[in-house]
Amino acid sequence: MLRTLTAVSFASALVAGLPAAAATFTPNPQATYLIDLDTPDQHMSEWRLMDVGAMNALRVTVKVNGIVAPTGEIKPGFIFTFKNGDEDASFYILGNWKDQTLLFSLQHSRGGKDAGDGGIFMSSLMPSFKVGKAFELAIDWTPDGKLTAAVSGYVKLDGAPGEESMSVKMATLPKEIAIDGTGGEIELNTLKLGQSTP
Repeated sequence: MLRTLTAVSFASALVAGLPAAAATFTPNPQATYLIDLDTPDQHMSEWRLMDVGAMNALRVTVKVNGIVAPTGEIKPGFIFTFKNGDEDASFYILGNWKDQTLLFSLQHSRGGKDAGDGGIFMSSLMPSFKVGKAFELAIDWTPDGKLTAAVSGYVKLDGAPGEESMSVKMATLPKEIAIDGTGGEIELNTLKLGQSTP
């Protein structure tokens, strides 16, 4: 799953979507989690929610506490996957163990094939995104299948607070969420699921 990242379009990464964090979010009191995946190199850890129900939004403070050098094919990183049948949208956090930096991307596949939307978050090239520094992640999905991921909590080069979002268009609404990790530690404190409205 984290072995290879499909080719992405830098042009699509520059297309701004509606920031998910701008939506009004109401957490479900029964859907608040503290997740800490600490996974050795060449192994996988997973947290899974099998039934999303009527919830349509995720808010979480993310902190990658460690990335280790890979000794095999599986590269270090973390992935949030929103899935329904053979379709999924995935927010990747890829870790570079040499300089302890992170790179983000949003990918979308249907029937095992790249759907052609998504891309790399250009904000992840900012020096703020390093191991040990927390950031905010907001992911919303609408009834028409549009899934938007927004990262915030970083500082732009001009010193201003930053946020960047990207969207993909799913044919079906996600029914389950999986969070996987390998070759490092990710802390999600706290992950909240609930309802968002524009």
